[in-house]
Amino acid sequence: MSEVQRSKFYDGLTDLVCSVLAVKNPHAAMQYRAERNQQYLYAAGSRQRKPHAMRPNNKSADELITKDMSNARAECRQLVRNNPNLAGAMREMGNNVVFKGIIPQVQLTEKAENTNIEHEWKRWSRQVKLRRKLKQTVTHLWQDGGIFWYFAPSKTLHERGVVPLNLELLEVDHLDHMLNAELESGNVIKHGIEYNSEGFVVAFWLFENHPGSTHGMVRGSLYKSKRIDANQCLLIADPDRASQSLPIPRLASIVVILRDFEQYQNFERLAARLAAAFSVIVKETSGQPHAGRGLDGSASSATSADKARIPATEAFINPGSITRLPEGLDLETISNPRPSNTYSDYSRNNLQSTSTGVGQSYETFTNDFTAASFSSVRQAISKERRGYMEQQQSLIEDALDPAFELWCKFAYLFEFISTESVPVAWQTPGWEYINPLQDANATKVLMELGLENSIDAAAARGRNYEDNVKKQARAKQLTKDAGLEDKEQTDAETA
Repeated sequence: MSEVQRSKFYDGLTDLVCSVLAVKNPHAAMQYRAERNQQYLYAAGSRQRKPHAMRPNNKSADELITKDMSNARAECRQLVRNNPNLAGAMREMGNNVVFKGIIPQVQLTEKAENTNIEHEWKRWSRQVKLRRKLKQTVTHLWQDGGIFWYFAPSKTLHERGVVPLNLELLEVDHLDHMLNAELESGNVIKHGIEYNSEGFVVAFWLFENHPGSTHGMVRGSLYKSKRIDANQCLLIADPDRASQSLPIPRLASIVVILRDFEQYQNFERLAARLAAAFSVIVKETSGQPHAGRGLDGSASSATSADKARIPATEAFINPGSITRLPEGLDLETISNPRPSNTYSDYSRNNLQSTSTGVGQSYETFTNDFTAASFSSVRQAISKERRGYMEQQQSLIEDALDPAFELWCKFAYLFEFISTESVPVAWQTPGWEYINPLQDANATKVLMELGLENSIDAAAARGRNYEDNVKKQARAKQLTKDAGLEDKEQTDAETA
């Protein structure tokens, strides 16, 4: 069904329902029409591409999101799948935020226990593909607005000799956002999220299977939502408003721009294909009439002779040849050069707006560094990294901290570790120096002034200072065992 057909169907259904309601209750019919007209309030979720589809109001965030989030997610997912710039931006986002992983640094006093806990976590994270799921979480935050981390005991992991706690990612489609109820316990369910009397989230009501697998059947005809305790399920989301509990894609603000730009590019590509087609017109310049049929429909006597005199067009066009045209003929080529003169400016304007919405520089988003200077790129990279660091901190606070706490309980219960309460700091992936010599000297000066220390300096590059010290000691020992230590001292004294 096309967008126009959907729009007509939507308007027709609205008129039909209003007509039925108006028979008994005109006020209810007017209220119904007003609510239907305000249904699509996110541009990304709008099925009507008309200016009047945008009707701003002061409804709560959840009221706006409920009406638009399904279609907004579908639009964002389609763009991430098919738009090369956006797909590349999402991969770049995951690579910078997660890279090799966000690693726990246990802060117990006993170093041996620290090493053991970190080792068990590494074995477990490898089994549940934690690094990959972290990158998927970053992507889902942008294209879906959030994702669920669901934890459950695992017999398979126990048999493999790791902490038997499985981690499964559930898309936000699993949330029964149409469920609203007041429970006898005093808890309240709003849009599939259960709150206690103090306003804390205590459970989520989720479909066991993805609703998208119902193949368009009526909601609830196959699946019913199930209560999942918040202690074993986390909603990783980043709400923009205080009244927002439902997730909305971060990419929602750029969907319209990218969608229109994609259509424009398709038209330009089509025009370029037509322009690339080599077409030639053979014109007669002698003024003689074309041979054809007479007024009575009979063939003119000059037809066969003219055809014999005029060779085929291909005879005039041969690679690397010079051909003299017969007298009275001329060749004219059809030319329509593309893209248009406004293509570059229009494209750059759209891609700049899109890169701003993604939080990346134009150069990073488009891989176009032709007009960039070193100083501008350096400034853009510094700004981007601040955004990546914010996403890393959100992952730590909303996902990794509670996940590590639950993992420690399981690890202690099954005697993988000796204590249940484990303080932890997280080592995030850093970035290499942009200008190695200049940046290293700047770090050295900051350390001499007492504004920086070796631990933080190593962490900024994604490295653990304690591991560096161990590696340095090992390197010295290897040098000594190889008998090269005396040679190095001699070379140093000579220098």
